[in-house]
Amino acid sequence: MKPEWYEQLSTATELAELGFRFLPAADLSEGRHSQIRVGDIGGFTARLGLGISLILRPEEPEVLYARFADDHGETLSPEVTQPERLFSGRVPLVEIPLAPTVATLTGLYARYVAPGRTLPAVSRFISPRLIEPGGRVTCYHEQVRRLRIPLGVVGDVEAPAEDPVTAAESAIIDIERDLIFNSFLATCQWTLHTGNHITADGTQFRTPYTSADTLYSRSLLSLDCRYSEFGAHLTLEVDYAPEPDTSAVRGVLSALGEHWPDNDLLPDDLPFDVLGAIAGLHLTIQPMARQRQWLDEGDDSTLIGLYYLIAENDSLPAGPAGPLREFLTPYAHSPHENIRDRVAILAQRHGLTDLSDNRPQRTEARALPAPFERTT
Repeated sequence: MKPEWYEQLSTATELAELGFRFLPAADLSEGRHSQIRVGDIGGFTARLGLGISLILRPEEPEVLYARFADDHGETLSPEVTQPERLFSGRVPLVEIPLAPTVATLTGLYARYVAPGRTLPAVSRFISPRLIEPGGRVTCYHEQVRRLRIPLGVVGDVEAPAEDPVTAAESAIIDIERDLIFNSFLATCQWTLHTGNHITADGTQFRTPYTSADTLYSRSLLSLDCRYSEFGAHLTLEVDYAPEPDTSAVRGVLSALGEHWPDNDLLPDDLPFDVLGAIAGLHLTIQPMARQRQWLDEGDDSTLIGLYYLIAENDSLPAGPAGPLREFLTPYAHSPHENIRDRVAILAQRHGLTDLSDNRPQRTEARALPAPFERTT
């Protein structure tokens, strides 16, 4: 039996004009499926064959589910299948409950379909605004928030290499390649950390960022790569317009718990496609409590990663010195000499002299390398 809201949605002119499609009512009445795909929202040119499907669970007739990164085609079928990908495992399932109203669906369109159709298209591997070293690709949204969380270090922590850039780059290249097959990201990247970019006068330069738009909300997802003798410290950065349905976000986070169990770093206002994109990275996100524990145990690799988290955040209105002081001060008195020494070096970089006055004499090998001097 078709739900009460079906007639209103399937005949709504405003939904049809936005590209919503609905199954014939007869396909809903057969009762052959535990889940029925009742419709979808068009296609997305950046990802052929992918869109947002509208799913009905017959035991919950008052709810309509929106499934992101699902297959769709010219023919609309009631069959519901698990989304799959060709490489590196399955697509994370992002499915959210909706009130089955015209207003709810038009809001979904405005936040997750319209941005991909109204904002400038991504170009291949380069942004026209990234024309010089130190430049940044920026997010299109006017009301934008920034998330930055540490992803750990890529490299041989147990046996640090003389050239941490070379030791880590092959792993970063693999991560960048996986972005192409991430069903929640546009197929082209604005920037590649391992690639070369060119100034107006033809000079090549490197950037610390690998950046791509998410497919639906057009949030900007970036991997910020910085170096120490341990390897490449990765920070995930997302610039996004906040999702108002925070309860649904929490539900998706819970459903994706295998990717980040008891994690406290992902806020409940991230857009749904951002959650899918992060899960699709297949990278473990460590809870902050665990990272603090590693610091208490003397892991200066973690200290450097959390330092970069703050020091390279160019959205801080008054710069990083204040947040860095708050972060470094407790560890200036760590029982571990390597942590105290590292704090002194980092504090000296930012003029926090009271935290570096007792800095012992160190060789320059202990300082963090300048990772972007090479242009090839």
